[in-house]
Amino acid sequence: MPLRRLFIGLAVAFSLAGCQTPSPTQKLPQMTFQHLPVWRLDVGQVMIQSDFKSPMREPHIEHLAPVSPEEAVRRWAAARLQPVGLDGAVRVVVRDARLTETPLQVTQGVKGAFTKDQAARFDVVLDVAVQVIDQRQMPVAEAVAQAARNRSIPEGTTLNDRDRILYEMVEGAMMDLNAQLDPLIGQFMARWVK
Repeated sequence: MPLRRLFIGLAVAFSLAGCQTPSPTQKLPQMTFQHLPVWRLDVGQVMIQSDFKSPMREPHIEHLAPVSPEEAVRRWAAARLQPVGLDGAVRVVVRDARLTETPLQVTQGVKGAFTKDQAARFDVVLDVAVQVIDQRQMPVAEAVAQAARNRSIPEGTTLNDRDRILYEMVEGAMMDLNAQLDPLIGQFMARWVK
């Protein structure tokens, strides 16, 4: 009889362990810039040129973010820059779109079991140029801006929280970049603004 109870107990324990549900994945909002006014430009097209190539390995984590910095720049350009002319082009050059993670030193041993340290720091860096180019692909007008944000996360941060933090950092850096580019486009590209 005791052996039977042991088997029943083990069966109940294994079935309960199998009932744990994984934490649901969060739905982050779509990152768009549709709420911002459009720059109607007297050019035939808007092109994106990326000079930034992610190594796709630590410390770079662009490919792990819900929206990579480069993709955010592409979305911004699609929403903000509207070609309304017949010829010529605006080129958006992504010079840097880095998102990195740096592990931080955490307390070890017994003291570490009772201490919640900052475990990692995220850094996002954007460097973007918006250029009106001529037939030779040479810039005749240019607006350049940079933005950077960083944030550390504590030990035990969930994957959902990590994704939300990365999303907010990229979105915040893009809004900083937008705030810099707006007056520069108005100033240096006034001739092409309709």
